Amino acid sequence: MTVHSLLPPAVILLPIGSALIVYFIGKRFPRAVGPVATALLALTFGLCVLIAAVVFEGRESSLALAAAQNSFLGLHVDGLSAFMLLLIGLLGLLAAVFSLAYVPEMVKRGHGKPEKIPMYWGLLVLFVGTMIWACTTNNIVILWIAVESTTLASAFLVAFSRDRRAVEAGYKYLLLLTVGITFALLGCVLLYSTMAAQSTTASPISPMAITEIATYAEQLMAAAPFAITAATILLLVGFGAKAGLIPMHAWLPDAHSEAPAPVSVLLSGIVIKVGAYALIRCTLPFMPLVPGLSTALILLAAVGMLWGIAACAVQDDLKRLLAYSSLSQIGYVLLGIGLATPLGIFGALFHMLNHALGKALLFFAAGAVEHGAKGRSLTRLSGLRSQMPITSAVFFIGALAVGGMPGLNGFLSKLTIFVATAREGMWWALIAAVVTGLLTLVVLLRTATNVFLGRPSQKDFAHTHEVPPLMWGTMVLLAVLCLIIGLWPPVADLLVGPAAEAVGATLSGGVTPIELTGP
Repeated sequence: MTVHSLLPPAVILLPIGSALIVYFIGKRFPRAVGPVATALLALTFGLCVLIAAVVFEGRESSLALAAAQNSFLGLHVDGLSAFMLLLIGLLGLLAAVFSLAYVPEMVKRGHGKPEKIPMYWGLLVLFVGTMIWACTTNNIVILWIAVESTTLASAFLVAFSRDRRAVEAGYKYLLLLTVGITFALLGCVLLYSTMAAQSTTASPISPMAITEIATYAEQLMAAAPFAITAATILLLVGFGAKAGLIPMHAWLPDAHSEAPAPVSVLLSGIVIKVGAYALIRCTLPFMPLVPGLSTALILLAAVGMLWGIAACAVQDDLKRLLAYSSLSQIGYVLLGIGLATPLGIFGALFHMLNHALGKALLFFAAGAVEHGAKGRSLTRLSGLRSQMPITSAVFFIGALAVGGMPGLNGFLSKLTIFVATAREGMWWALIAAVVTGLLTLVVLLRTATNVFLGRPSQKDFAHTHEVPPLMWGTMVLLAVLCLIIGLWPPVADLLVGPAAEAVGATLSGGVTPIELTGP
């Protein structure tokens, strides 16, 4: 066992193992719990960066805890996993930094009880740890357990404010995703049993190893087409529910809008991508082999894009509007996965990166508006630019980035998916994607204009103020990242390229690295 192979278990055990410690520190030293939890997540992010550096620099093609692939606790980190770890580690740390100023003010306004703050920090650390666990395990059953653990850890965060709407949103989130993920469990069991049945002395298959799925996909499909088709559909439904795939999306708008803003950032920026990650690992290898499955996923993605932006356009709650926008934007990722082509997968991964940054920025900004203006109703919010100039500027950048304005990061990933869709002749899906992109830009810019550039209401917002540096600093950092990727696209290839190459083993012909001077 090398030193490098110890990094994956360390990055899992640090947040998961320290969550309970954080909680008890909060009970004993309430003022110390936030800084301690933030320091732990900073260390976790540092480990994520170190792991990514080892994998991306090519010193090791992957990191594994156990030499035997059928190890129950076997871990495997390749380019795709390292890509996910960087996103989880970064947004987890920024959510903690933002929470240092946001959570006390939230409790002060009566949304949550002071004695529940230690639980918030303990669950936040645990939440980050479970997402990292899901993206590093090489065991299909453990993948299911880890994905379900993310739901259990975050459900109580969604309901943190303890008012009626938050509790209902948390219950709905927990119920729908638990029911949905049960389909994934059935799919995992069916896939495992099929792989175990095909394992022979001459051709040994480790039935629980995720890395074995792509290797033996064609053999499994030829030997047991009905079982593999059923398993793939079950996995698509189960992990698709986590990703916000229509019609299993009903949890998303309630949970995103009622959760504290830093938790909304993790739900929108990472959790739905963890669902997409599980789909890539478990269903993508069978996508070209199951008749009609690719078209079905593309159809659901197109419907999700159009439905999400249509619902987004009629919302009065700022966070609920952004939640429906996330439902729309994950459609681009699922469209790229459904295409099951090298360019489509590259575009999907690229958009996972860009949406994580842009939507995290917008949810942070929505939390800042709620903090500074004491509200988030769009019929009341107006003319906040003079009192909240930094929040105003970064919200516009986030709106333009998510809307796909040229010069910002979201434009390039959407254009890549457009080209990939056109190459496959899926013109109806391309039209849906382009229309959704245009409507997203219109809706988000209209929202930003009304909230920040409209006529100020001195009666309602006389005491509005800019948020503390801990809050606007996280937003400025994300805005800068959106600008850097948009103005200098090759920097994204450092992250997306290795991830796409790792996915290449599941595709016929692999994935050719793409220089981001164009799609």
